[in-house]
Amino acid sequence: MTLTVHADDGVEVSADPLRLRLVISNLVSNAVRHTGAGDSIVLRGPVATTPQR
Repeated sequence: MTLTVHADDGVEVSADPLRLRLVISNLVSNAVRHTGAGDSIVLRGPVATTPQR
């Protein structure tokens, strides 16, 4: 299994660190659980140019 994370340099995240860690942990856990041997997991997300609320 391969885990790849795409993130731009200088990305700033304004969030509750505990909640963000929980969300990422759950996403990765689910991806691992539902990914077969030899498959890949890719994490990527859009970078907003203006703050999202």
